[in-house]
Amino acid sequence: MTGRRRRRAERLMTDHCTVTRRAARPVRDATGRESWPETTVYTGPCKVQTYEAYETTPEGAGHTYVVQRFHLHVPVSAPALTSGDIAVVDSYPRPFRVTGELAKTHLTAQRVPVDIITE
Repeated sequence: MTGRRRRRAERLMTDHCTVTRRAARPVRDATGRESWPETTVYTGPCKVQTYEAYETTPEGAGHTYVVQRFHLHVPVSAPALTSGDIAVVDSYPRPFRVTGELAKTHLTAQRVPVDIITE
């Protein structure tokens, strides 16, 4: 039964995304400059879903941002996504930041909360 539900959930994943993860520590090059290498964690089908009208307006450096919450759905077979991962979905103009991790018993898809900065 769960296999059928997983296939049904995956049929609804009509978007395509690439999820990257930043290294835990910066790497220093020969000139002493630091960079944070990124690794691709997942590339494949996905679905973006809003789950509630929840926006926040944090301020920083004299600018007010609007942050909107969504869920990103990827197949169960995809590697586990973690907080801080960045998802670029082909049909969206801005990247999403994973803000939580998956915790559920009977999975038909990985559904993780993500934020997008809209302004």
